Amino acid sequence: MHSIVPDFEAAPSAPEGIVEDASADKMLAQARPGDFILSRVNAPLVRYCLLLLKEQRRATILGRNIGRSIASQIERSEAATVPELEAFAHDWCEQETSRILARDPDADVGHLHDRRDCLLAIAEGLSTVLDVQKRAEELFEDGDPLDRVTLASTHRAKGLERDRVWMLRNTYLRGKSQQEENLFYVACTRAKQELYFVREEEK
Repeated sequence: MHSIVPDFEAAPSAPEGIVEDASADKMLAQARPGDFILSRVNAPLVRYCLLLLKEQRRATILGRNIGRSIASQIERSEAATVPELEAFAHDWCEQETSRILARDPDADVGHLHDRRDCLLAIAEGLSTVLDVQKRAEELFEDGDPLDRVTLASTHRAKGLERDRVWMLRNTYLRGKSQQEENLFYVACTRAKQELYFVREEEK
């Protein structure tokens, strides 16, 4: 933490913690109820939550309103099939990105890509649009459950702490702006005892 905030010093009585790099495979194998998995954006959380659930592990993503918003977007798409829904997600993202950048070439459109990628991740492997909508509503929850692995964006985790935190390091954009540095700091400081920087292999 000293390398992030140079004038930050732990109390003399503070116990030694753990800060280590970890692979995504290690995270999936060792994440346990009560742990946080944090990301700057939501789409990777969907992917990892589905992998944990597939292995019969209890997991949830913080933010019921996110799930409701995605489910509402699915309904507005009027897609009859999953391929049509996926095409809608791509077209919607492209059109919204063009519209916003036409007004402000320097605008941050990352949230649009994140929403598209969330929808695509939720739809993966499903055969009907109704199944996609149902999964979108079921994956996300409110509250702060300790009886499962909790996945959350940095914004959702602000103010919350866990003994052990897995941070999806590749999703953070250190050095881009002070806001990005602040997000990284907030994520790091959610861990009370163990912090793991999870570095995914580059695709």
